[in-house]
Amino acid sequence: MSASDNVRASLGSMDLIQLVLLFVALFAYGLALSDSFPARLRGAAAVAALAAAAGFAAATPRWADGIVLLAVAVALLGAFAGAAWVLARVLRLDAARGARIVDAGSAPDKLAAYGPGGPPPRARALPSR
Repeated sequence: MSASDNVRASLGSMDLIQLVLLFVALFAYGLALSDSFPARLRGAAAVAALAAAAGFAAATPRWADGIVLLAVAVALLGAFAGAAWVLARVLRLDAARGARIVDAGSAPDKLAAYGPGGPPPRARALPSR
């Protein structure tokens, strides 16, 4: 029986607690890598990911199969993040573009064309009788 057959057999025999631990480990790992949250929350997520990963590996019938499954899941998570990064770069969705700045001297001032009173009031529809 090969290593992939062992992992496949472990996947087939998983119960709910193992699936929850795997989900928590991967979710907390992704949260720990994110720059969207403060460092304190990311540190707590890293500790939770490590604890859930250790619990998952211990809960699998053969702990080595659990480690292999975690490694494959983390690699797939990295591949997804890499694909999202490449797609953002191709579509030019990166945040480095920054805000567009318009030179005030080259753009006509539309409000100045109306004079000191500003633009005329908008017409309102009359109520029907």
